[in-house]
Amino acid sequence: RSELRLGDVVVRVNEEEIRGRRSEEVKDLVLGPEGSMLELQVLRYPCTSSFPVRLMRGRRGWDPTTVQEETRNLLEVLSSMREVSSRKDRELAALRKRVEQLESSRRKPKTPSPAPSAAPAAPALPPTPWGILLTEKAPYKVTSLVKGGLAESQKLLLVGDVLVMVEGKNVSRMLCKDLRALLRDPRRQKLSLVVERRGGG
Repeated sequence: RSELRLGDVVVRVNEEEIRGRRSEEVKDLVLGPEGSMLELQVLRYPCTSSFPVRLMRGRRGWDPTTVQEETRNLLEVLSSMREVSSRKDRELAALRKRVEQLESSRRKPKTPSPAPSAAPAAPALPPTPWGILLTEKAPYKVTSLVKGGLAESQKLLLVGDVLVMVEGKNVSRMLCKDLRALLRDPRRQKLSLVVERRGGG
């Protein structure tokens, strides 16, 4: 008999008669500090006399204001959780897309790099009367021998030979125009050369 049951009729709250009172007044009598004792006088069918029921006040979970506030807080927490979850989903989707792009690029056949173009040949001086073609800058290297020319017919010079001296003059530091004048001197019937040949000295 110390517990309330469905169908019990409360007639007193802490010695206060509640018959005929408004619900707000009864609510004020029932509410109190958490942990304090509440004494009720209860009628239970088929008994005709009331009996006491002592209860300890707990958290007022049924208070509409408290319920609304807690519901609002709960909804805010759920909304925040959904927002975080949505952001994580977007980040995960972006990460998956990046992985797919990397996998796709890895599977694509690599286009072979174009072969490096050969270095342009060094410009050459016009053929000399001796049938020798040389580079325009020192060291002056024989780039070609004119077919049928004096140098080619005598077979003394080879392509790749580097001129060191012409008619006793060191040409390793000679300007191009000076070397051209030396080789094209119309008075010269013979030409004395000193060359450096790879592998031959």
